[in-house]
Amino acid sequence: MTFNSNYGTPTTTTQSITTAVSTALTTNTFTRTGYTFAGWTANSDGTGTSYTNGQSVTLTGAITLYAKWTANSNTVTFNSNYGTPTTTTQSITTA
Repeated sequence: MTFNSNYGTPTTTTQSITTAVSTALTTNTFTRTGYTFAGWTANSDGTGTSYTNGQSVTLTGAITLYAKWTANSNTVTFNSNYGTPTTTTQSITTA
């Protein structure tokens, strides 16, 4: 089984599996600046079968799983410096 970081680092890792035997997926060790790991998917675009971190799976052959990432969100506060309105906030997605 190959784990592809899907733009994270490091780029790939592997895990040996025995086909037709339930095996726990290796816990994610990838990182990606500005993103939070959201599990594994069968396709690099985030579609296909989804798997959770450490989930037990029974496979019938080799497979590549792709890291699924969710962009982090931050709140920006605008201070009018005594103007009107006094403050406003806006949530932004960072990547």
